[in-house]
Amino acid sequence: MNRSALELEATPKKAEGSFELVRITFTEKGELQQMELLDTFGQTTTLVIKGLERKTLQADTFKLQIPEGTDVIEAAL
Repeated sequence: MNRSALELEATPKKAEGSFELVRITFTEKGELQQMELLDTFGQTTTLVIKGLERKTLQADTFKLQIPEGTDVIEAAL
């Protein structure tokens, strides 16, 4: 597996869900590399992403609507 450049971890705000932790890893080029899901039973599911193909989408394919009160954080990968 390639060396990762960025690793993000997310935990739920409330303990009512099925997962305790989600970890997303990106390569040095900013490509999705791996996802790890830790469930409430202590089991870890690892998804390794290989051979991902990027396709060009038209600019109007998606429309981003940011809800009022949302904090937007910009980061260069």
